[in-house]
Amino acid sequence: MDRKTGQSVFVVTALPAGRSNQIAAIVSTPLGGYLAPGMVLSVDGGRPFKVLFETCTVTGCHAGFALSGRIAQEMRRGRELKVRLWTGKGRPADVAVPLTGFDAALAALRLTRP
Repeated sequence: MDRKTGQSVFVVTALPAGRSNQIAAIVSTPLGGYLAPGMVLSVDGGRPFKVLFETCTVTGCHAGFALSGRIAQEMRRGRELKVRLWTGKGRPADVAVPLTGFDAALAALRLTRP
């Protein structure tokens, strides 16, 4: 988050979802992007996973998804999450997110659940 403006720069957050042992992920991006195509996630150059934006607030635009199935397995085992979003129509921008420690963080998050 930009401390001066309060706007999200780029954030990937994992958090408990609901009452079960489910985990959700939220990808937050700055305002001003081209939202129509959503964003595309891939781990270590693997098969893409499409995520749609759900909302924009004064702090940025946000896309959430259940951290389960294939994407969860790949993120737990992978080295790098690549997020492709668009700054304008036909103008993709890629952001690389290291996944070092992600598996341990998810395990710790699950342990904190009642």
